[in-house]
Amino acid sequence: MGKDNMSKITDIRTYMMGVAILCIMVFHTTDIFVVPKFMEFIQKSGYLGVDIFFFVSAYGLYYSMQKPTTLRQWYLRRLKRILPAFWLVSILMGVMVHWSLYDHLREETFWGFLLPWTNQDRFYNVIFWYIPAALLFYLIFPAMYKYRKWVMLGFLPITILSYAISTLSLSFFNVHGWSPYLAWFFGRIPIFLLGMVVAEHEDEIRKRMNVPATVALVVLSIAAFVLLELHAMGITKVLSFPCSDFCLMAFSIPFISFVCSLLQNYVKILNPFILFCGRYSLEIYLLHVAFTQIVPRSELFEGINSNYTFGGAFVMAFPCAWLLNKALSKIVK
Repeated sequence: MGKDNMSKITDIRTYMMGVAILCIMVFHTTDIFVVPKFMEFIQKSGYLGVDIFFFVSAYGLYYSMQKPTTLRQWYLRRLKRILPAFWLVSILMGVMVHWSLYDHLREETFWGFLLPWTNQDRFYNVIFWYIPAALLFYLIFPAMYKYRKWVMLGFLPITILSYAISTLSLSFFNVHGWSPYLAWFFGRIPIFLLGMVVAEHEDEIRKRMNVPATVALVVLSIAAFVLLELHAMGITKVLSFPCSDFCLMAFSIPFISFVCSLLQNYVKILNPFILFCGRYSLEIYLLHVAFTQIVPRSELFEGINSNYTFGGAFVMAFPCAWLLNKALSKIVK
């Protein structure tokens, strides 16, 4: 694959990550802001930005495995990219909202996510659940890549098994009042696998995309996206079975990537901002989640209109993410 194609893949991947983090940020305002009607569907279904992240992460990891590096270096690069920023933001946030030592340990060692039954209080929320979920995917990806032919042959049974485990876990966790994030992780395994499948067969897929195949894919993907949004908005219960939104998201990926490509090519005024969001998506995610916890729970903001504090926190996540990235890049090498 030539340099131009690789550059194009990198650009659309970063753009999709930027769109994904913006959707997640809007979703996190669900109980805070009443958004305009035209943005309501994003607020309702914005959590599926996580699925976009997992898809493009697997896509990018596939190409990273082809670079000349040792497995140790491969792991170290990803751990250094994620853990210092996560620990710094999580610890500072915990101090500001008066976490106990136990709270710090279960969040920062990931046991609140990995062992939900160990949480002392019912319905404990893992604040940064995406971090241990992503690290689990990173942990298993080299083995997935090595045996990718077998993994791809078993894509359908793995998908069915993942959704079954996720559904059963959600039911079990709800009965016991455990946080559902580990169950949601299992429901995201197929979308992660899909990213690797697309990367492996991308050239072949492009060759087979004649006019009838392209039309069929576009129609199917648009239909899946419309059903996804109707389901998220609560307008239809036709596909209200557990994990239906995760399944619909997988079918919606072609449409979402096509829309991102159109926006990138024809609405170029947005490109600098969205690509910025994509490049610093990790830091934006960490800081925005931290701000949504600090604002309502810290006495620093008592008596201030919540619209101002949350709006300010939303905006400040972007420059602070840049500063955090630059500061850590000088410390962690």
